[in-house]
Amino acid sequence: MKSITKALLLLSAAIAPIRASDIPASEMLYIGSFYGGFDGSSDVTVMCGINNYQKGLILTAEYFNTQYGTRFMVQTVDIDDNLDRTKKRLKFPLLFKGNMFKTGLTIDMYIGSKNKPLWENKFTIYPKFSETINTKNYIKKQYVIKDTILTYTNLPEWVDSESYDFTNTLDIISNDKNNALEIMEINFSHYPLIDNLDNNGSCYLVIKDQYDIYKNIDKIETNKIKIPVNIKRNDKIYCFEFKNEMYVNPNNLQMSFRQIDGFIKTSNFYVPLGKLDSLQDSEIYFELNKIGMNDTTVKMPLSFVNGRNLFGACYNSTYCIEGEVKK
Repeated sequence: MKSITKALLLLSAAIAPIRASDIPASEMLYIGSFYGGFDGSSDVTVMCGINNYQKGLILTAEYFNTQYGTRFMVQTVDIDDNLDRTKKRLKFPLLFKGNMFKTGLTIDMYIGSKNKPLWENKFTIYPKFSETINTKNYIKKQYVIKDTILTYTNLPEWVDSESYDFTNTLDIISNDKNNALEIMEINFSHYPLIDNLDNNGSCYLVIKDQYDIYKNIDKIETNKIKIPVNIKRNDKIYCFEFKNEMYVNPNNLQMSFRQIDGFIKTSNFYVPLGKLDSLQDSEIYFELNKIGMNDTTVKMPLSFVNGRNLFGACYNSTYCIEGEVKK
């Protein structure tokens, strides 16, 4: 049961005797999942783990308009009534509905009394920030969206920012010995680590087919073909895989998204025979729509390089080893 007072109220609750020194103050309450970004259309129910709990404690959340620093609401949560004791989990709402100001919402949360809190955490949250970015602008720095999410790290702190790291991301795409495009080699990092990074949107490998390399695939916009892909988490990095089964003519490696006589199913996407040079002159990029916790759209430009000439002698390769790596 919770008690919410929309006014400047002070908490008055009976607290069971407990010594603050018995509890690691920074680790008493920790958020148990990933939340955000927030648009203020609804309250958000969070699940937290709780350590060293004793009966009779109250969680208080004071809400402030960040721009003016004014407190406009106090929320109290009776921990006894909201605690799953078997799992040591506390569930309670954060009252974001109608309170997510463009200028920010600051929440001061504490367990115990304000003067001598057993645990306290203060954070500021801004509304979801959905932006379109180009990875070319982030080859030397991370893309960071500050103060829009809530989660917990292995450190004793709540995390409120989302970030992408493209600094080690390949900007080339090549073919293997069978002429299949190798998209798994292209990867990036995201923090915090979450599964289903592309759960809210759609992602594609886009080829501007100006030379009509792929005759059996319908074009959109200006001669573009869009091949659906998934973003797959592999430990601490994110890479790509083709989303759907496709069809290929085994005689000339022409591709199709639908069944055609003589074509066979494949999970690869091939460069048709004799078309390597044409693809090298084509615009290619990943289009990642509404990914992550803030629905970020990412354009990831790529250059096609014939994989057979990718590594080798310096006179005939993109990368060579001759005492050092050269480009």
